[in-house]
Amino acid sequence: RMANSSAINLNGNASQYSSYHSLRQESICKAIASNAISKVKEFEPQSIAVFFRSLAALSIDPGDQFVEAMSIQAMERAVLFTPQNVADLMWAHAKLNIKPASGLVDALSAIAVVTEREFIPEHIGTLMWAFAKLYIEPSSELASSMSRCSLSNSADFKSKDVSNLMWALATLGFEPGEEIIISMSRQILATIDDFDQQSLSDLVWAFAKLAIDPLEGVSTALLRRAVVTAPTFSLQNTSTFMYA
Repeated sequence: RMANSSAINLNGNASQYSSYHSLRQESICKAIASNAISKVKEFEPQSIAVFFRSLAALSIDPGDQFVEAMSIQAMERAVLFTPQNVADLMWAHAKLNIKPASGLVDALSAIAVVTEREFIPEHIGTLMWAFAKLYIEPSSELASSMSRCSLSNSADFKSKDVSNLMWALATLGFEPGEEIIISMSRQILATIDDFDQQSLSDLVWAFAKLAIDPLEGVSTALLRRAVVTAPTFSLQNTSTFMYA
């Protein structure tokens, strides 16, 4: 608190203080990450996933040594990972643009297949989004597993889950199949009022990229929702939507 107060008094400038605060925050996080390396064997799946996700949320790269140490520990403890742990850890790697070790990807994919019945739509969408963002093609076993999960849980998909899944499939070049298209189309209609500019632009881009036609009424619903949310569209999302 004293350091923050001094920074405000000395600088008297909001932008300078913001830069100072960000630098201080990054320094603290990196110091904690560095200290964690010496205690890596004490980390369980939940701790690994939460630590990584927190750093990713702050856009702080913890460094190669930390990533390697945690990856090895994660592979050793992989059988104890829950679906949320798997999704969070892959999401963190994708958010920080850190390519995970192939052994880690294989271990997390294997446990995801084994625990597929415990996956909820949020985990499915997040995991597939992470694979697509990292340009890592899921194994056939994982792809089939997540497809089964999507169909069995389709009624619980929220707008963001639908968008993440379809965007991931399109980015990876995976044909979703008629059952997925139908079930996701129904969820789009059911959750249309929850779509924001990002999920709208990602979804219509996915449909265009895969050259698929959703169920009757879906395109009209998406266009109407786009009109309602138009004032919030960024330039990038506007371009993506119009391209699609």
